[in-house]
Amino acid sequence: MALSEFLAAVWLTAGAVSVALTMRLLAQHARLRDDHARVIALASELAHVRSSQARLDAIQDQLADSIDASSQAVRSTHRAISDIPFAILEQIPATRAGARQVRRVHDLATDGIYAGLSLYARWRKKRRLGAAGGSRPALPPGGTPPPRD
Repeated sequence: MALSEFLAAVWLTAGAVSVALTMRLLAQHARLRDDHARVIALASELAHVRSSQARLDAIQDQLADSIDASSQAVRSTHRAISDIPFAILEQIPATRAGARQVRRVHDLATDGIYAGLSLYARWRKKRRLGAAGGSRPALPPGGTPPPRD
């Protein structure tokens, strides 16, 4: 083999290696470009999710506050309306004792229901705020909200 043939073979081999490396680098570049596009898309999606979560959190807070305020308003209205027949029955000597007992039971039951609604709304809000900080309080066994702090 002559020197010129040897140099031509080296030159062709070097060219082939150079083409192979260039093609490999181009393929890696294309994968990196695709990965970068995916990262940009994921970052955009994450920003959208965070924005949606912030809006949802605000709505949940407003709902919890509304439930709390509404249950207190309904409780007051319920009490005012229920006081009328109880007051009438308590003025009649024959029904006074029974009316007082029924009123106590009624008031305890309705106070418990409205307090439970209010407590649940505050608990949901507190739970959501705890979840935002990474420590979401769980329901105790039985699935009922914990007592008021």
